[in-house]
Amino acid sequence: MSAIAKQMITNLAGPGFVPPTLSARKRYPFVFIIDISGSTGMEPDPDIHHINKAISILLDTLRNPTPSSELQKQVDSLDICIICYSDRPREIVPWSIVQNLPPAVQTLTPEYATGTGAAIEMALQQISNRLHYYQDPNNNFASGMPHIIHITDGAMTDMKPGDARWTKIKQRLDNINGVTNPEKKTVTMLHFVSPKGCDRERININGRMMTGQQLLSELTGPDTVFEMGREIGSFEVLIRLITVAITSITKNFGAMNGVDAMRSAIDSAAISLRTSNVTQIP
Repeated sequence: MSAIAKQMITNLAGPGFVPPTLSARKRYPFVFIIDISGSTGMEPDPDIHHINKAISILLDTLRNPTPSSELQKQVDSLDICIICYSDRPREIVPWSIVQNLPPAVQTLTPEYATGTGAAIEMALQQISNRLHYYQDPNNNFASGMPHIIHITDGAMTDMKPGDARWTKIKQRLDNINGVTNPEKKTVTMLHFVSPKGCDRERININGRMMTGQQLLSELTGPDTVFEMGREIGSFEVLIRLITVAITSITKNFGAMNGVDAMRSAIDSAAISLRTSNVTQIP
């Protein structure tokens, strides 16, 4: 079959189609959910500009990994989906193998509320769809633990502890959490809260003012929440660390979950920075 014919089949099947040349590679699905609520446009220095740049860095890093790097060795195993959300979620990058990722996406602009619950529901559905694709008898692809990587600047507005949506989502996440139930290896969710979203008391829960990271900690556990500005310097650095964590997960054939991989990436970066500072002292 000619290269043109193969490309036509790939295009017809969509960017997520895994060609026969990659069918022996264990698949690792990653869903990114990106908060573009109105607060991401807050001055000074709106987060939305950094979010757009971070997405560009992510796509470029995956599409053009450093030659002979560990990431280059692993990218053929990665499947990526990107969702943005405000009052409702929408898919901006459908499931794609890395070689079919777009070079760029439309510039995102701040919208309205922070519908985190709906975004998580969409992410879980996307994972379910992808796992069904892997498990189809015509494919039967081996796969590692799926990961949801959530970037946000504030507290959710479409659910709160105790209401019906919160309870349903939390029960579902508790049942499939790859950290607390590693034998299931169903999904691991990581949250990254921007500096503007940290320590802001926004939601009144039965008289208790809770921040966005506190709510996320109650939803999926404190180990799954990372605070930018304290642990991670910027959105741009965050993407670099995420790609390091993704590489660790795939390199270890899924034996390392996202929480451990991200913590290792942060710690390694901190050690490297300290070493660099020390060597610069005359």
